[in-house]
Amino acid sequence: MPLIGLLFILGISSVFASMVQEILKMNDRQIKAASLSIKNSIESELHSIEDVAYSLSSKAFSDIQRGDDGVGSVSSNARLVDMTSEEKIFQSLESALHVNTKVCGLAVGLQDPEQSGFTSRQYGFACYVTNIEGPTRRLQLGEINDYRNREWYRDAYETSRACWSHPFRETSSGKVESSFSLPFYVEGRCAGVLGFDIDTERIRRECLELVPFEKADVFIVDRNGQIAAHSDTTLLLQKINLEEKSDEFVSTVAKIDVNGWSVYTRVSKKEIFAKSRHAYYKALIFSSIFFLLLTLLMYWFTGKLSKAVRDNVAIESELCIASDIQMGLLKQTPPESLSGYGYDINAYLKPAKNVGGDLYDYCVHDDKLFFCVGDVSGKGIPASLIMMVVLSLFRNKIKDCDSPAEIMNSINSSVAFENKGMTFCTLFVGVLDLASGKLSYCNAGHNLPLLKDQFLESDPNLPVGVFDDIVYENCSADLDSGDVLLVYTDGVTEAMSGSGKMYGDQRLQKMLKKIAFDSGASASDIHNSILQDLSGFTRGADQSDDITMVIIKRK
Repeated sequence: MPLIGLLFILGISSVFASMVQEILKMNDRQIKAASLSIKNSIESELHSIEDVAYSLSSKAFSDIQRGDDGVGSVSSNARLVDMTSEEKIFQSLESALHVNTKVCGLAVGLQDPEQSGFTSRQYGFACYVTNIEGPTRRLQLGEINDYRNREWYRDAYETSRACWSHPFRETSSGKVESSFSLPFYVEGRCAGVLGFDIDTERIRRECLELVPFEKADVFIVDRNGQIAAHSDTTLLLQKINLEEKSDEFVSTVAKIDVNGWSVYTRVSKKEIFAKSRHAYYKALIFSSIFFLLLTLLMYWFTGKLSKAVRDNVAIESELCIASDIQMGLLKQTPPESLSGYGYDINAYLKPAKNVGGDLYDYCVHDDKLFFCVGDVSGKGIPASLIMMVVLSLFRNKIKDCDSPAEIMNSINSSVAFENKGMTFCTLFVGVLDLASGKLSYCNAGHNLPLLKDQFLESDPNLPVGVFDDIVYENCSADLDSGDVLLVYTDGVTEAMSGSGKMYGDQRLQKMLKKIAFDSGASASDIHNSILQDLSGFTRGADQSDDITMVIIKRK
């Protein structure tokens, strides 16, 4: 129970931490979405101001054209409308400013006032109207500063292209603004520049409405990293490094394509936590309920599992006993009389599970060696039961019969009788005349044995247990001095390497050829060499089938 309680606490902590991270990610996605909305909103605002500029210009001039790159100028055949007096110009600008609320200031600056029919002031002639601080005010910039050296005028005039200026502080109001400037032409010459001012702080305040956090910080930075709009006015027109990160904030930066500026949005993690506290409470309650139920389920399952473990231990114990019984039925040492005839025999069986379906047996009777090797279909307990049946039938039949075919026929009829499970067994039965070396054998669908270094051919037959009316026939061969007979099951040749490759008949044939003609090699030596090669081939891969070998060598 203390362990379960500890797991309960750790589980709640883990799930709660995961939920907290998910909430942070969700809020981060909200901030990024808000940043994208702000970017789109600002771009839409700037595009609309450009449209206003071209629209107003088209009313003041006869023809306005925008180039393929989105920038333009008033065409050379343009002619100012009602430029008869300074008063008329101010009236036109005031009317346009009143209608277009997105613009906070309008200016018409002349490059050569006298040539355009106006008297130059100290610095030139430029009419400017603004409403950034309330009522509309008129300013004659030609009396205040050399506007022709100011960025809003200079860049548009010198490049003959419409452009956005860097943010600047407006002289009379102290506000930070930016201008969209559009050069105009009269009779083929650039007569001056039209300026359309925007209040960057107004745009920033409108963007705040798009952020789902009350204390979010949004500020606008120009393409040189200079702050164009910020809640802290002391930072205006100062440079900032947008690459700096802070653990106190979740922040995003979005590039504004229209003029190359960037909008920076950041929210304090404290505000995120405060806004999401209800979600945290729900996460804590949910995780507590979830792990309480899980703990109860684990407590119930532990009881069930303990019983299952006890039952499994009992089954494993019974299987071990069954394995001992099965292995006890197999001959473990060769008959002492066999050595006197000049023969050496070695047998080996390793089941893939506790009990298996492979079998072998041998017995010396009337100067003959009776032996068999078989492989029952399937694995485990069902195969082991059929294995013991086949082994018992073999031992009973060899008492009064020395024909491998008759032995096979007898075993087949008994196994096939009422074989509802359709279990079959591949089986090789051999009778070796120890004096002459004459080998009679019968093969019921089993792997072809190897004699010397050649496969011992036989007529193709079905395994025992398939049909009860099969008639098997004898085959014969001779074991001369130094010959080796290897009878094995498919667990040897079908052993798999780690890469999924089978050991194969040819490798076994080459291995036997390599060691069989060593006159000093015993049947046990041959068996050990094959197992060593097989182990090197599989390299620790799980054994997938029972492995059985019987090796007979005539000295």
